[in-house]
Amino acid sequence: MNRELEQILTKHFGGADRVPDALSPVLAAIDEAMQRGNSASPQPAEDRVLKILLQRVPAILYACEFGPVARCHYASPQIQKILGFEPSDWTSNPNFWFDHVHPDDRMIALDADRRAQLTGEPVSVEYRMMARDGRVVWVRDEAVVISADPSQPAMLHGLLYDVTERKAAEQRLLHDATHDPLTRLANRTLLVDRLEHAVARSRRTPDYRFTVLLIGLDRFKLVNDSIGHAAGDALLVEFARRLQRCVRPADTVARTAGDEFALLLEGVASVSDASAISDRVKLELARPFSLNGIEVFITCSIGIAISRGQEETAANLLRDAQIAMHHAKTAGNGCVRVFDENMRESVMKKMGIEIDLRLAIERDEFEVFYQPIVELNTGRIESLEALVRWRHPEKGLISPADFIPVAEDTGLVAPIERIVMRKACLQVAAWNRRLGPGKEIALAVNLSAQRFVQHDLVDEILRLVVPTGFPTSLLKLEITETVIMDNREQATETLADLKRMNFRISLDDFGTGYSSLSYLQKFPIDVVKIDRSFVRLIDDEVQSDEIVRTIISLAHHLEMSVVAEGIESAAQLARLRELGCEYGQGYFFAKPLPAQEIEQMLYAGSALIRQAA
Repeated sequence: MNRELEQILTKHFGGADRVPDALSPVLAAIDEAMQRGNSASPQPAEDRVLKILLQRVPAILYACEFGPVARCHYASPQIQKILGFEPSDWTSNPNFWFDHVHPDDRMIALDADRRAQLTGEPVSVEYRMMARDGRVVWVRDEAVVISADPSQPAMLHGLLYDVTERKAAEQRLLHDATHDPLTRLANRTLLVDRLEHAVARSRRTPDYRFTVLLIGLDRFKLVNDSIGHAAGDALLVEFARRLQRCVRPADTVARTAGDEFALLLEGVASVSDASAISDRVKLELARPFSLNGIEVFITCSIGIAISRGQEETAANLLRDAQIAMHHAKTAGNGCVRVFDENMRESVMKKMGIEIDLRLAIERDEFEVFYQPIVELNTGRIESLEALVRWRHPEKGLISPADFIPVAEDTGLVAPIERIVMRKACLQVAAWNRRLGPGKEIALAVNLSAQRFVQHDLVDEILRLVVPTGFPTSLLKLEITETVIMDNREQATETLADLKRMNFRISLDDFGTGYSSLSYLQKFPIDVVKIDRSFVRLIDDEVQSDEIVRTIISLAHHLEMSVVAEGIESAAQLARLRELGCEYGQGYFFAKPLPAQEIEQMLYAGSALIRQAA
């Protein structure tokens, strides 16, 4: 560095190493100019350096004494551009700096000033100042302590940079990071932050309580699928507006997931108060949403968690509200549930089942049981339905009713179904080889909603079935009507692809879902299975008899075969024969049995014929 420049920096900043970092580019340009020989100018070197600094630095250069009331020896002309004042406004008024620091930032600025005075360390702090026209200007204050002459008071030589635009950009980034871009509500990050503040307040003030409401829109996917995602977004935006009308300004409204929202209700400590607000939310939803000229009605499920005291955490409260909302959804659309400890125990039990299920998949603990589907007129076994059982190493044989709901909630039902399909195809293929040509039996396996919506479902099934040697023409894929109707467009394509591969399609539990007979002809269905609830009442209820008769008649008209589920008596069997039902299954013939017992039944040949006769 040029020696003259070093001397100037030492005089004004106490040394080149104490110059604020922001001046480095300007000083580099000055040094380069002086090294080229510009120092031959008749103007003194110090004047030239100061002139370049004044021209190039986008900041107010100042030289001031310490303290809130302090003399300013120099302020550069940039003060006009940044704050709208003249340099003399500062140099003539010892109170100028303190008076024009934003009241909320005065302690921050004064602390930095005192720290520099006590330690001699440079100042580097950001605070707000008030401009002449009332604008709030963010400045970055970078200064060094100068105390070369013991007879003179120590001073600060520094720069005030205008960082207002940067601060505004930071605020925009912060807002975007803590708000949902669609609804402009607080997002989960901001909600958790405010929850943590509420928890901290409750620890300081034991009587303080608050409540979290978690709100999930019911069947929102149906809105997206039926009238489009743009309409779904419009519904979410309008619902966000309505939610804000349900609470006070001090409360927080947040969007925590796609169709989930949360309310943080400050000071709400009772179930009755929380329930009143949930009723207000449901009332807002009761009014229709106008979307693309269509009036749409929608309900919501609400979980409520009320803070309990000092042991609470934000994460626990959100978890409790989530658990309560899950119970509300399970109870049916439009329900509200308040969290209690029994719910937590239920969740812990499910978590335990989930952990064991994952281990069971790895350890191959699942077995396949088979229930015969019988030709009603002859008693001959036409096919077998494959049903999963879990052989737990400690708990023994576990019924699917105890673990399939957890598997569906956790996404584990698909790998379990794949295990069942492969094992069943291998087993029934082996039985058919022994039974011989013309005596083969078909196999029915269930397809869950999770698997049915897979984009590669057909390829996956082929990869599982083909290596087993089981013909696709003997494999019946059982799908519930709800799965089809919830995914109508995809169902049409998927079912057509399955039919092209010669799979047979069976509509399971007919009558429990949409119960729409008209849609049967729109899909390539081979078999309709009448739900056991109709079969159970066939002896006593004329209406059920008529429903069964109607289903059988329509199915036959559409060239579909019919299976009656849950046959338990000879009277039911006789009536179903009269109505023309071809096939049935139920405890009257056989309960689901392990492979060894089914094998004996198949090779005995006549066992079910005698039962059905």
